[in-house]
Amino acid sequence: MQKILGYVVGQLGPISLFDLRYQLLHAPLPVPKHVQDPPYYQLLNDAKPLWEKYMPPLESRLLFVLVEGLLYSPTLRVMYSEVIEEDLDDAMKDYFDFSIQIDLEKDIISLPKLLDWYAMDFSKDDESDLDKAPYEGLINLLSTLVRSPLDELFQDLLSADSMLNFSENIDSSGKKQLPFTLEFQPPLQSFGIKLEYVTPKVVHPNPDCTKFTPLMDPQPVVLNYIKEKCVVLHQLIEVARDESIPEFSGGNISFEAFTKELLSSFEWSSKIPVINLLRFYKNLLMTNDAEYSWFSSALSPFPNKKFYTHQIEACFRPGKWQNALLYIDIFLENCDKDEWTAELTRLLILEHIASINPASSSDVPCRYALCINDVVHRANTVLQNIYKWSDSFAIQALKFCLSDKKILRHPNVHNSLKTKLKEI
Repeated sequence: MQKILGYVVGQLGPISLFDLRYQLLHAPLPVPKHVQDPPYYQLLNDAKPLWEKYMPPLESRLLFVLVEGLLYSPTLRVMYSEVIEEDLDDAMKDYFDFSIQIDLEKDIISLPKLLDWYAMDFSKDDESDLDKAPYEGLINLLSTLVRSPLDELFQDLLSADSMLNFSENIDSSGKKQLPFTLEFQPPLQSFGIKLEYVTPKVVHPNPDCTKFTPLMDPQPVVLNYIKEKCVVLHQLIEVARDESIPEFSGGNISFEAFTKELLSSFEWSSKIPVINLLRFYKNLLMTNDAEYSWFSSALSPFPNKKFYTHQIEACFRPGKWQNALLYIDIFLENCDKDEWTAELTRLLILEHIASINPASSSDVPCRYALCINDVVHRANTVLQNIYKWSDSFAIQALKFCLSDKKILRHPNVHNSLKTKLKEI
């Protein structure tokens, strides 16, 4: 029986091979604050949802599985220490063979966008060296790391005949340019997990075997890892692989299609509240703007202000005030803490929800009134709406307002709170 070993890597301490791969790819890019913390549960419909205890925090490795484990990304696989060098080499070549395309007739090299994001790691001097064209170091490196027939295509494109005028291709600044076209294919905006290539040695997928066809049975050890880290995600995969579903049904063949249907269906959301959180993370990483790189934004330590503004406005039309508050709080935390328009919008929404007539035995309006930061505005909002609440909620709200010592600076409001508390 083989053992899965851990490695001691610098200050990281003992880590697994999965952790090692994550650190090698993403250690220089910190997990952004806006996806590092889980959503504020107190802004959902229930004060303490029963399903909250089943929802694990969004840790970095789970974020890696959800973002890096997409259909377009390198395959996730389990590697053993005895053959780690060979496994890493094969995994790299599998990905290159699957995602790199060369057209000799049009002199075009097509690379995955992932290589563009990390190109500086492989060719740091290309930008400052006038004798090197942009991405020249990356192209030369890739030509030595691919299998046949890609290596032969690289050789033809980089041959002496093709590169005869290479040194003469310069721009106005005197910097050398590549004599062929280099394209970076954008990532597929697909929400799904691919655990292994269907045919890892096929360079150009044929109609019977494409990138969009996940394997029926992912590796058990990967499933066990996902189950350990996120039970909800594991349950989604198990539902998609349920043997009771017809073998060739869309839900069984394509986990991607199943997940899209799951995240877009209101019926599923009402049955499984945790789907709301999965949709929240999905929307946080993806937008409808074709020019917007959701992956780059997810890895950037600077959140996109335009995206938050759009999400807040989208919540106003259907009256989803709780969701709007969620985005406003994250906006204030990550974009601009002194943005007075966002603060004012937050205050108006809280005051609006506090004034809604609650359903029987509901403390939702009361809780939102207590979220108002300004002590005077909070107290006045409570006093204006207290007749709508049950006695127990009213007493709790009044005591909460009186417990803030800053209310003593406003004796008239303080006396009104004490008087109302005595009346109840």
